[in-house]
Amino acid sequence: MISGFGRLGKWFIDSGMRRGTPPAGHTHVITIYGGTDPWKQRLRVSDSTHAYLILLDPTGRIAWLHHGPFDETAAQTLADQTRRLLPKPPAP
Repeated sequence: MISGFGRLGKWFIDSGMRRGTPPAGHTHVITIYGGTDPWKQRLRVSDSTHAYLILLDPTGRIAWLHHGPFDETAAQTLADQTRRLLPKPPAP
């Protein structure tokens, strides 16, 4: 979510994010420009200088939330939570 003057860089931000996301993941990533205040309130954003990473479950509820520096522990927890939420592949 980007508000304020960040919207002026929309094309640059969107193209950079698209390049950094595998094509199979493009439909699962969104960038929101504007209307961020309700989300900031819901997430209890305490430091607007931090990036917030939010994983939603299939019903739209927050399954995992991280803000601040991203590290190996956070990455492993995100991977575990993502695997937990993904549909199980059919048995061979």
